[in-house]
Amino acid sequence: MNFKNFKDIPSIYTSTLFLKHADFNKVSFLIEEAIEKLLKKIQRHHDDWGALKDSTPPNVQLVHDHVLVHTELEVEWLRKLLAYVRK
Repeated sequence: MNFKNFKDIPSIYTSTLFLKHADFNKVSFLIEEAIEKLLKKIQRHHDDWGALKDSTPPNVQLVHDHVLVHTELEVEWLRKLLAYVRK
């Protein structure tokens, strides 16, 4: 996988290891796109969850919380990577 086909952080490990061979401007753009994609996903979770939270069992809430926290962590990591690429 590469930055253009971002799915999740592990999918870009190899590309991250070989950043020195990449066009940093292009990589910055692709990382920004990945961050935007994840932020939209987080917003959808918040929007959808408001209507469902009270009617879902605790185990479903736990899964939802994990997905949300994991996605937020990926955004944080991508922001760190973006800062590194922009140096």
